[in-house]
Amino acid sequence: MGHWFFRALLLFAASSVVWGGNAAMAQVLPITIVELRAFDFGYCDIVNGATYTVAAAESAGVTGCLGSTSGKFQVTGDASAKITISLPNRVTITNGSDTISVTVSKSPTGGNIRLDGTGNLTIYVGGNFRVPQGGLATSGLFVVSDILTVLYK
Repeated sequence: MGHWFFRALLLFAASSVVWGGNAAMAQVLPITIVELRAFDFGYCDIVNGATYTVAAAESAGVTGCLGSTSGKFQVTGDASAKITISLPNRVTITNGSDTISVTVSKSPTGGNIRLDGTGNLTIYVGGNFRVPQGGLATSGLFVVSDILTVLYK
């Protein structure tokens, strides 16, 4: 009797094996980035060899520079979603033949960044530069276009 019972279970198991599955899809909101304020060193009283820094924070004035501001960006997307923020570590700003290397910083930092419960996050961008010891040949506006990338993780 035990042998027959075992065989019946095998037949039952074999006859009830059916491939099945569920398909699932999660729709995410597109990420949007809006520049609320431009990153700007302002008008700096240039001193050869001096370093100027704009912090990646809400209030980020620079000593020796009038009108300096950190960049401020509003990111929106899925509530509480993990994201990555990419920004070059260094950019070059130019004016004629003069170039200045700017080290770029951002806030928040780290690898575990999330949008808040309503799907929002404010990103601040700052940086610093050092004036070459020999000074600059020209005065005027130094400009760079930069790329801020935010992706879902």
